[in-house]
Amino acid sequence: MNKLESALSQIGSPLRLRKLIQELLATDITTHAALLTGTHGEINSILTADQTVNNSTTLVNITGLVAALEANKLYAILAALCFATGAVPDIKWAWTVPTGATFQVVNRIIDLGADREQSTSGTASSISADGSQDIIMSMGWVKTGANAGNLQPQFAQATADASDTKMLIGSWLFVKKLA
Repeated sequence: MNKLESALSQIGSPLRLRKLIQELLATDITTHAALLTGTHGEINSILTADQTVNNSTTLVNITGLVAALEANKLYAILAALCFATGAVPDIKWAWTVPTGATFQVVNRIIDLGADREQSTSGTASSISADGSQDIIMSMGWVKTGANAGNLQPQFAQATADASDTKMLIGSWLFVKKLA
């Protein structure tokens, strides 16, 4: 018996080998690609156009910066929210998370020298801006409970003013599933 015949005899038959190969190939190709590229469990989004709020203190979702989270999972969060606002309206921001999630994030304003702030879902943080472009760096985690849902940053003016407060193109959100 040659090596091929020996291997086939261990598998059972050429038909069984073919079935095994078909089952292997039928696995979700996206899963294989993610494993090969190292992006398995990562959610990345980038703001592709400026988003403007004026004369409003009502928080709005930042369009395009969203991560769909699975139930009962732990995720790491990193975001850079680039913004421009005047000294009068300032800016406030918050995060939405799935119902029942536990959430903790630390925010740092780059170029303003602001102190670190703790923020929880539904609680808005705000700063005094100097009328220039600045960045809110957010780093933290979210642990979902029984509910899946979206993680999404929000923003508004801290004081309603006719001037524009903008979330700028290039702002980004990175979410990595840890467990």
